Amino acid sequence: MSGLVNVLVIVAVAALVIFRQFRARRIDADRRW
Repeated sequence: MSGLVNVLVIVAVAALVIFRQFRARRIDADRRW
């Protein structure tokens, strides 16, 4: 059970990091135009 929780936490953190990078990149693209 704890292993499953660790996997979910890792996936959530990875998704959050990817989302933040994608949002920052999108803001930079909007700023360029």
